[in-house]
Amino acid sequence: MSLEAVQQVNQAEEEAKAIKAQAAQQARQVVAQAKEQAAQALQDTQQQARQQAQQMMQEAEAQAQADTEQLMADTARQCEALQSTAAEHLEEAVR
Repeated sequence: MSLEAVQQVNQAEEEAKAIKAQAAQQARQVVAQAKEQAAQALQDTQQQARQQAQQMMQEAEAQAQADTEQLMADTARQCEALQSTAAEHLEEAVR
């Protein structure tokens, strides 16, 4: 093999090593970016879950408050009706 051919082979091998090193670096960058994106997506999902849970809790508390108010109003009406009936019976019993 001539000296020129050996030099061309060596140059081709060096270029191949450089290309391989560049490809490996790019692959590491792609992996690092993917990890960062995955971590961000996880954080975003966790934040959304916390917000949904908080919203659901607020809605449940509001519904519980409304149910409590309705129950108290119903109970107050029943109490008034019982008091009215008791007053009528008391008047009849006194006669």
